[in-house]
Amino acid sequence: MTTNNDVAKHLENNRAAIAEFAFQHLSLADTTLQERFGDNTQSLWIDYFSNRVDELTAALIAGEPRIFLSSIQWSRQAMQARSLASDDLRHSVDCFRTALLQYVNTSEQSLINTYLEIENAIDDNDQPVADIRALDPGSHFKRIALQYLQSVVVGNVYAGMDTVIDQVENGLSVKEAYLNVLLPAQVEVGRLWHENKLSVAEEHLVTTTTHRLMAVLAQMEQREPDNGMTVIAAAVSGNAHELGIRTIAYLLEFDGWKTIYLGSDVPAADLPVTINCFNADVVLLSIGLHAQVKTLRKTIAAIRSESTRPTYVMVGGNGFTGAPDLWKEVGADGFATSADQALELANSLLDSRQQVSDSR
Repeated sequence: MTTNNDVAKHLENNRAAIAEFAFQHLSLADTTLQERFGDNTQSLWIDYFSNRVDELTAALIAGEPRIFLSSIQWSRQAMQARSLASDDLRHSVDCFRTALLQYVNTSEQSLINTYLEIENAIDDNDQPVADIRALDPGSHFKRIALQYLQSVVVGNVYAGMDTVIDQVENGLSVKEAYLNVLLPAQVEVGRLWHENKLSVAEEHLVTTTTHRLMAVLAQMEQREPDNGMTVIAAAVSGNAHELGIRTIAYLLEFDGWKTIYLGSDVPAADLPVTINCFNADVVLLSIGLHAQVKTLRKTIAAIRSESTRPTYVMVGGNGFTGAPDLWKEVGADGFATSADQALELANSLLDSRQQVSDSR
């Protein structure tokens, strides 16, 4: 009997061929492609179709068609915001479907069709992108976040930073500043970029400023005594979005953890070595996209096979959107949907260890 994992592995093995076939089919279907997308047309669309394979693979592993649906919806909204023809998405979907059917057998087709039928639900959906703001000016915290963003986006970086620093000096905790001001501000930046209202450069300006500000605020925070636990935090290879996991690492550091923060795009092969070097108790891993599920699974497998000590692996990030049980399929020990929840879960491990120690 063909299983979801069997089909997922088959798609992974044929990823490059499927993407190339889909692009060639799309080129024949749309003769204006080269003119509209320029010299990078082929690489752009092959990357696009490769990501589609990864997203479908993640959906199959999780047994959750909504993963693939949400990815297609995200693409539709991004294309619509950039005034790209709605036919581009429809044609790409058709070409992707055609390419898949060239590389799977009859039994695999029946499984895949279940996921592609979900995709049809938005095939003719030309509704405008919903304007869902992350920042409500009626909230005290969100007003601070808006003031911060408004300053930084126009280049008044220090004024933006001072907006938050002044609040912390007047009673706002650093944890509140991280969770209720800076992270919501970053969500809003992501929304504005997605809707083509901010450029990549403007998004990077805000993100780098927020990293600088978090470092400044971290120096203002009191730390609990060392609790004897070590955590390694990293965004997996291919994941450039590290602000969420950086926040969690800071909060654990404030709670007395020894924190080894490795940043974004960390190769899987480097993690077991780092775990062994620092005798880590916990590893935090994040993914930003569904397409990174495969990388996450390989990273956890490397940790399990090459680390010399048992290590608790906790995962999270936007790559789990629509699939809350996916963490079990990739081999993790725990999953958190927010920085607060990650902090609570990590500290529960500390409590468990102390209880075991006290019972001896």
